[in-house]
Amino acid sequence: MLDGGLGKLHKRMRGRFGETLHPDDAYLSLTREDMQTLKNDWLTDNAEGGTHWSLLLISIVDGIAFHYDSLPPGNHWEAYNATVKVGRLLNRAIRFVHLSDSPVQENGSDCGVFVCLTMRYLLLKRLLQTNSDRKVSMSLGHKEINATAGRKEIAKIIDGFRKEGERRRSQLQIYIYNMNSLPAAYYRGGTSRALLFHEHHLPRDRTAWTRIFLGVMGSPDARYSRQLDGLGGGISSLSKICVVRPSRRADAHVDFTFVQVGVHSAEVDYAGNCGNMTSAIGPFAVNERLIRLSSEIETETTVSLYNTNTDKLIHSTFPVYRGEAVATGDFAIDGVAGTGARVRLDFLDPAGSRTGCLLPTGKIVDCLDVGGDGREGREVVRVTCIDVGNPSVFVSADELGIEGSMLPDETQRTPGLLDRLERIRRCAAVAMGLAEGVETVAPSIPKICFISKSAPSSSSSVVVRAISTGQPHKALPITVGLAVSAAARLEGSIVHECVRKEDTQDTDIVIGHPSGQLVVGAAYEGGKLQRATVYRTARRLMEGRVFIA
Repeated sequence: MLDGGLGKLHKRMRGRFGETLHPDDAYLSLTREDMQTLKNDWLTDNAEGGTHWSLLLISIVDGIAFHYDSLPPGNHWEAYNATVKVGRLLNRAIRFVHLSDSPVQENGSDCGVFVCLTMRYLLLKRLLQTNSDRKVSMSLGHKEINATAGRKEIAKIIDGFRKEGERRRSQLQIYIYNMNSLPAAYYRGGTSRALLFHEHHLPRDRTAWTRIFLGVMGSPDARYSRQLDGLGGGISSLSKICVVRPSRRADAHVDFTFVQVGVHSAEVDYAGNCGNMTSAIGPFAVNERLIRLSSEIETETTVSLYNTNTDKLIHSTFPVYRGEAVATGDFAIDGVAGTGARVRLDFLDPAGSRTGCLLPTGKIVDCLDVGGDGREGREVVRVTCIDVGNPSVFVSADELGIEGSMLPDETQRTPGLLDRLERIRRCAAVAMGLAEGVETVAPSIPKICFISKSAPSSSSSVVVRAISTGQPHKALPITVGLAVSAAARLEGSIVHECVRKEDTQDTDIVIGHPSGQLVVGAAYEGGKLQRATVYRTARRLMEGRVFIA
């Protein structure tokens, strides 16, 4: 039975050790490694359904275990057996001292007061001043504990801690805002870079994040487009932020929120995820000790990530050494000079990141009336709208009348092309249900790409050019790669029409982009997209404090 406090204990222990823990054998299931982890933890057990409290306080240094029960005989034998087990794990004898001469409760509501006061007395008067060679008794001078006075004393102690916490928080806020800086780390993830923050280092009021994020990136910079007064790099792939915290979910180690910061504008966009920067979150979590590796000799680990933007899980697998993420290796990705340690990203159930379904419009191909420039009347464009990783829109380069292999600079210089693609993107966003009107479409979601067939001599399966927040991307957003891989398997889609025929049924396809190639895999089971996989590298570039403009 998992009732009362024991149920809560089981949940805490299950979070550490999995479902193998039997609720009736909670303490006896601990291993030596668990003891090292739990030696500073409080494990609360209300096994008698709330009638009393028990306290077992073990000093490993002194080899003494004190047991107190606010209503004897209580859990005497359970405490004794737990002490024996701990002694075996530590390979040393621990003397069990039952505090039989201590005051006990006289009603059903004072148990907590008696245990708290006894615990304080043990810590201050006995445990820190005794040794295992002497017989130790717990005596309060045979005086009764005044429960009412005890409650007041406990409340006073708690209030003191509260005031001290407020004082420290106040000092921290003064320091943060006077010095105008925050702790941060700077990471490369794939072909992107971002500042990474612990969520608890940021204000609780998320509306205050906008000023901070714009200030640290150096945005907006409409005149020069360089973000020289911040850590941004003048293009969308270098103007990113990730906020990380320990996960509140049972199926994830850490939660993270991705933020796209405008370069020219003051927009701070939470609409989607960044697949490239996702590759840095697992290493960051390990390096920052947000998760506990199973051992110091572990050589590879898998971190379960929950992305709050898309409500999706990603498994990140990468090498580790002595408790740190390994950055060096022989794996190369196009768009990044040199090599690094390979990071495998498995995006689980990636369809419907924002819309809840693979094909948000219900069609493989949509014919969108996207208006026109006023000179040639209305324009109807065939597109495929798909939601995998992030919502994406694909249009054929042939339909646009352009060369599909053009590079970003040429795309930027082609008269009217970016405006035309933006009209298509906004109309597609409305058709996908991402916005009520074209004027309210988020700048980063959906992504839009023009796509074309690869040259016969090329090793690429298809050629893709992506536009991110109004700028031609110099490589390829990972989430766009996931969408390409998924759409390539959908017969009749714009992507399927452009992919080399012999590659349309392969799990992996090779996508040609301005900086090289990207290999992405998509796995369907029973017509449902189960997983999309991509490989990246990531590296910690800097840790310290970032100053806000």
